Amino acid sequence: MPIRLEDIPRLITIADIKGEKIFYDLGSGDGRVLIGFARAHKELACSGYEISSFYVFVTNLKARLNRLKNCRAKKADMFTVDVSDADIVYVYPNPKFAKLINEKILKNLKKGTKVISYCFPIVGLTPTKTSDIYGKREIFLYKI
Repeated sequence: MPIRLEDIPRLITIADIKGEKIFYDLGSGDGRVLIGFARAHKELACSGYEISSFYVFVTNLKARLNRLKNCRAKKADMFTVDVSDADIVYVYPNPKFAKLINEKILKNLKKGTKVISYCFPIVGLTPTKTSDIYGKREIFLYKI
């Protein structure tokens, strides 16, 4: 399920970007979150990892059309990429993949990395902040 476009500003707000340099979107799909962060923060190097070649193409085309030099999607399995240098990571940990995402996040991220989760909490972590609309589409911010 892709994120609703009207929820992207809430993601950007909850991220509270203050000097962070590297943003990763794991499972970036059509690039809507990646493009949103790249537009909002030109100083942020935004990379998306997506298994679908089609979505990688679409995202990179959108980035090029929007002249976003700080935005790039790459074809890769989000469970095998190295994100250890991330300052901010966005995930949609749907229940089917939650355990794998949790292991990836907890195992590889440096202390102080912000993790933003859409709709589903990350089991084993306590959010530092949440954003909720009508009891649905909750956004969770974690700090490793």
